[in-house]
Order: sequence, then structure tokens, then C-alpha cells
Amino acid sequence: MKHIYGNVDTGGDEDQSMSSFQMQKRETGPAARRKTNEHIAVPSHEQKKPKQRRVTVLMVLQIIMLVFLIILSGLFLWFYLNTSIVIEKMKNNLTEIERRSTFCTSCPTGWRFIGSSCYFFSTSEKKWEEGRDDCVRHNSRLLIFNDKQEVDNLLPYYKEERYWIGLRKDGKNEWKWLDGTALGYENWGSGEPNNNEGKENCTEIRETFWNDVSCDSSVLYICEAVWRC
Repeated sequence: MKHIYGNVDTGGDEDQSMSSFQMQKRETGPAARRKTNEHIAVPSHEQKKPKQRRVTVLMVLQIIMLVFLIILSGLFLWFYLNTSIVIEKMKNNLTEIERRSTFCTSCPTGWRFIGSSCYFFSTSEKKWEEGRDDCVRHNSRLLIFNDKQEVDNLLPYYKEERYWIGLRKDGKNEWKWLDGTALGYENWGSGEPNNNEGKENCTEIRETFWNDVSCDSSVLYICEAVWRC
């Protein structure tokens, strides 16, 4: 086609318009959509979520393991303590069996077997030192009370009489047993010891209680001994 101003070739423009249209059509297809999606950026917080889950799981597992170790340690300590107690009881039982196997369970004539010891209840009255010496001659000693159980065991045999026991004042005016030990268990009567007239330095057992009395008084006495077989 010729223009009045000269020759103009419009064929090239039409071809370029068609090519541009075809390219736009191709780019709007499924492949173009996939390509677009590939270029969509994933938000940063979405990327962090899996990592946070792993950290949380690890923390929970660590806490569970810590609790398990604490429980295991507690069980071990409980087992150890209970085992130690059982072993100690077994040792004590063996010691008691060995002790009993070396001592008699019967006493010489005139003596009484009470609890785990032999006792001699005198029928004649003596001063405190005389009674002490007589017990020594019989390989024994004046009675020393270790606890209330021993008092209760002997009560039926002495409750109606007065007997010397191995308790007196020492040089420091303190009450001591014959073996030098201080008073542990005490069983003084009401208002005793009162040291009447400043001369009561020895102890008798009267009925169920102790009473301080002059060592020169004449009183029955009780000897105590453990006899070996």
C-alpha cells in the first residue's frame, strides 16, 4: 500500500503485534503460573516453626530424663537406707545370740534368774560397804539399775523390803553408780534425796522408790551377776 507521503511498510508492525500477543498468551498458561509460584517468598516465621518444634521436643525430653534421674536417685537412697537398717538389725541379733551363747540361763543355788541376769536377795542385813563386799565375794556387784524395765522385772521380789543398791555419793558429792557412771534412769521417792542430818550418802530401794540413807544403816542388799557357762 502506498501512502500519499511515501511508501510505508505496515507488515512488520502487524507481525510484532502478533508475536507480543502470542507471548502474553503463553505466559498466562499453567507453566507461567508455576513459574510465578516459584518466585513467591515463604515468610520467615513459617520457616522457623519446624526448628522451634524440635527445640521444644528436646526440652521436654530433657525434663523427662531429669525427673527420671531424680526418682531413680530417690529409690536408690531409700533402698540403701533400708538395707543398712536391716543389716544393722541382723548384726545386733547375731551379737545377742553370741552373747547368750556364752552366758548361762540358770543361776547358782540361792540366786534367781530374772531377765538376762542372776540376782541374789540377801536374808541378813548389813551396812552398805559390807553388802558391797559380800557381792564382790560372790563375783557380783550391788544392784545397778539400767532402766525402768529392770525395775519392773525385780519389783515382785523386793517391793515389801528395803534393799541396798549400788548407788552412793562420790567425793564431789555427786550420785554415782558403783561402776563410776552418772545417773541416767532415776526413781527417787517424793522429796528424795533429802540428805537428812547431812549423813545420807547411800541409797536403798524401798517399796518402789529410791531413798537416800546413812551408809552405816543395816539394810538387806541385792547382788547382780551374769554367769558364764
